[in-house]
Amino acid sequence: MKEQNPTWKTKPLHACCAALLLATGATAVLATDAPTVVPEQQLDRVSVQDVQLEGDGVRVLVVNQSEQRLEDLTLRVSYQWRWSDEFHPGSDNPGFSDTLQLEAPLAPGEQREVRYDPPQALPERSDGSFSPQVSVVSFTAYEGGDPQASNP
Repeated sequence: MKEQNPTWKTKPLHACCAALLLATGATAVLATDAPTVVPEQQLDRVSVQDVQLEGDGVRVLVVNQSEQRLEDLTLRVSYQWRWSDEFHPGSDNPGFSDTLQLEAPLAPGEQREVRYDPPQALPERSDGSFSPQVSVVSFTAYEGGDPQASNP
């Protein structure tokens, strides 16, 4: 009798668990050859400051607070919808999120103003307003030539 490979049963499970972790925003590393994930205590290497809604776009100041060069910096831009009447919110929430990839690396101590423009104009409504939030999704820190990946 031919022995079956037991890994065929676990691969869908791994994919399902990874999708669940990503959907909840959790930090996870599966056993691969990927770079090391930076512990949450070290996520203060990069900060997002002065988030402002300008027209439909969002302007933000990104600051590298570390001694390392940061590359592959990805930000999550969220347009959260704040209902005018929080006790009776509507059913059509126009809030959304998108990601923004910084094109160039951030040198140690460098500050850079970044602007995100949504793919379409924001709807004009009287039942609430948008409240932008920007957070760090991931980056790669280079210290002494060795990359360290981060997934907050």
